[in-house]
Amino acid sequence: MKQVLFTATTKTTTIPLLIPRKAKTDIKVHNFVEGVQVFINAWVIGRDPNFWEELDLFCPERFIRSEMDVKGKDFGLIPFEGGRQICLGLLLAMRIFVTA
Repeated sequence: MKQVLFTATTKTTTIPLLIPRKAKTDIKVHNFVEGVQVFINAWVIGRDPNFWEELDLFCPERFIRSEMDVKGKDFGLIPFEGGRQICLGLLLAMRIFVTA
């Protein structure tokens, strides 16, 4: 069931743009300078082919042997509010959904 839940949420994101952040230091990726306000587009990250293959297919099997850590720093899980900004109710929601 957990794989079905993750697959369903790759199709949509509850909040496409994350809370704006300020760069703490200069960032070399796009030459952002310290203090600039940055918006992160979670929807685009959730559709990134670098993280997900065959995005248009409903394929729960992709999560069975996944090496991604829900509580870690995997940017592919940002649409699930994974990583350091994890949703506090994630584990409760997973238990309710999986056991229902």
